[in-house]
Amino acid sequence: MRTVLRCLPAVGACALAMGFLALPGQEERVTMLLRDGKITEAQQTLETLYRSGDRRPEIVLQLALIEDEAGDVAQSIGYLETYAALRPNDAVPLQRLVELYEQTGDTDKSFSAMERLLTVAPSQEGADKLLSLYRLLGHRDEEESLLRKLLYTSYISDDGLERLGLLAAGTGDLDVASAALMRLDGQSDPKKKSHRILLFQVLIDQRQYGQAFDDAVRWSAKWRDPASAVEFVLAFARSNQDELAREFSHQAAAAIRDFELTAADALQRHGHTTSARQLLADWIVLWAPRRPKQIDHYIGLTASTGDIGGPFRALRVLAQRPGQEKAAALLAEGVSAAYGPQALSAFRSFLTPRILRERPVFAAQLFLADGNLMLAKYYFALSDLRQVFPEDRSAWLTIAEQVDPQGAYKALIHAWKSGTLPPEFQQTLAELAFNQRDWGLHNAVQRAGNRKNVRLADIKR
Repeated sequence: MRTVLRCLPAVGACALAMGFLALPGQEERVTMLLRDGKITEAQQTLETLYRSGDRRPEIVLQLALIEDEAGDVAQSIGYLETYAALRPNDAVPLQRLVELYEQTGDTDKSFSAMERLLTVAPSQEGADKLLSLYRLLGHRDEEESLLRKLLYTSYISDDGLERLGLLAAGTGDLDVASAALMRLDGQSDPKKKSHRILLFQVLIDQRQYGQAFDDAVRWSAKWRDPASAVEFVLAFARSNQDELAREFSHQAAAAIRDFELTAADALQRHGHTTSARQLLADWIVLWAPRRPKQIDHYIGLTASTGDIGGPFRALRVLAQRPGQEKAAALLAEGVSAAYGPQALSAFRSFLTPRILRERPVFAAQLFLADGNLMLAKYYFALSDLRQVFPEDRSAWLTIAEQVDPQGAYKALIHAWKSGTLPPEFQQTLAELAFNQRDWGLHNAVQRAGNRKNVRLADIKR
């Protein structure tokens, strides 16, 4: 705007003069004065016309522009206000009014002019500016009112949609809140969480549990975030939607490892013990755990819910279900570790050779406890050192010393030569080689261990 005003003698005056060319008398004189750059004389002529009651928009606007260029803000505002009343749909002078009001600190008139400008020439930039001022000055009602007007337009930003969702939810208008947040969900970055978590809570408050479930599953698959997924589970549980809480936990586990266990723990800690028990019961028989740590966590959680018998019931089911031999063996091993081998006495008939072969080290432990050295040695011989879990390696060594030291020695040698010997077994192999007077192997293993220790020391330094 200031650029236009600075060019007034050369361009603005000539352009405005075109409007007066056909006018007689003083209007013709104004045209010539503006064309010749005689701004002061043109201003005097225009003021004479204005004082005589002439309120033609062209005259009023030219007076406003001349006063603005001269730096007389108060006079310029007065003329622009008159012009805005005559031509309410002219956006450019209205924009200048906003700037002058801001310059003089007249907040109320600035707001009013910005609101009119947004109606005349709507834009996201204008809407954002007005909204930010409302928020800065604490005009919450005006902010919410404007956001509501913008909801179904293209002039509302993502921040505006989230803000409207928050404000509307705070006042209990869940329909507007969900409309704003659902629109935002459909167009914003899939990784953003805050407004989607708010939308989920709004849907729960509206009792739109199915929609909340579908959205939560979709979001969790992308976020892979246990914390937000737990909040979804607890929200369902608080709303007495226990079945949805459990089903969501199963669905989320496809993206979040062991999520059922995490969810069961959260449900138990927040007083939803029945849901936690049922979720654990579903998990152990439906998802067939494959790692000892999963089983240990599961058994600990069942104990915390007071369901000591849960693992035993699950063991009976898994042991009789084809294809679940590994899960049954892991569970039996976990029960034995938690409650002692005697706890399995009533279930030994279910632990078939097919199941026990899935965990041969555990099977050897069981038969050692029975005093059956022959079967202990048989199952121990089935163990593959490469498939022994790290947490089971000390048990493997302990049993090896009891049932088949020579066989264990051969297995360690084979793993050493094939390059698959776990590091923690190297010292054991060196000691066994020493006892067997296999000096070459002993020295080779020791040298390898020393080289590794040197490298680690170098790294630490």
